[in-house]
Amino acid sequence: MLILKYPSLRQFDKQTRSGEADPTVVHNLKTLFGVEKTPSDTGMRERLDLVAPPYLRGAYQAVHRSLQ
Repeated sequence: MLILKYPSLRQFDKQTRSGEADPTVVHNLKTLFGVEKTPSDTGMRERLDLVAPPYLRGAYQAVHRSLQ
């Protein structure tokens, strides 16, 4: 969703589900990420909520360091 330049999860969900998404976005979802059908907003949140924040800390720190 972020790589595809959507400002919010809600907008991404709305456009991909309604068929209003740019055809390039749909193509990239399939070819780059292997996503045939995007999960709903709720489905994505349920999956992300299972990830403990400390597991992501290293990745965030690495990005932050490179941006500094």
